[in-house]
Amino acid sequence: MPPLAAAVFALVLGMIAGYALSASDRSRLTDLEATYAAEVESAEALQDQLDGLKDHIADLEFEIEQQGAELDEVDQREAELDERESAMDEREQELDDLAGELDSREESITETEDEIEENTIPGDGIWVVGDEVEPGTYKAQGSGSACYWARLGSLDTSDILDNHFGSAKVTVELHNSDAAFETSGCGSWVKQ
Repeated sequence: MPPLAAAVFALVLGMIAGYALSASDRSRLTDLEATYAAEVESAEALQDQLDGLKDHIADLEFEIEQQGAELDEVDQREAELDERESAMDEREQELDDLAGELDSREESITETEDEIEENTIPGDGIWVVGDEVEPGTYKAQGSGSACYWARLGSLDTSDILDNHFGSAKVTVELHNSDAAFETSGCGSWVKQ
């Protein structure tokens, strides 16, 4: 039988079968078709909802990726800040160490300055030995040829034990027994 004839035959058979169904079967078939159509419509609605949820999930995943990238940047920045803080802590420790060294040096310099001051006769004047100046050997720091000094037996400038007038390149030894030391034009004197 040719294909066209077979198709027509099947169609006629289906029509006859349709007519052959009872009214209750046809009613039931109509109900099933309606139920099927409703289920198909419900499935399509659910598919639309599912597609919408998939789109929403894709949007959320994109946002999560962006926030993850931002979080990575924040973490990197935090790590950089931690490194800077660590470097600053090290620098602060170095500065504290330097400040300690400077304090120590300043203390040493102050001690040296105090020692120099204690061991220096500042210049012109009459200085009481044992009170204002200590006994010992002193060297004049001035220059020129108008340097005068005198070791005195009392505060009277005419009570001269020893003296000198001339070059400022001179050394003098003050004794415990000296009452005073007079100097003029010699500059300061530094204890040797």
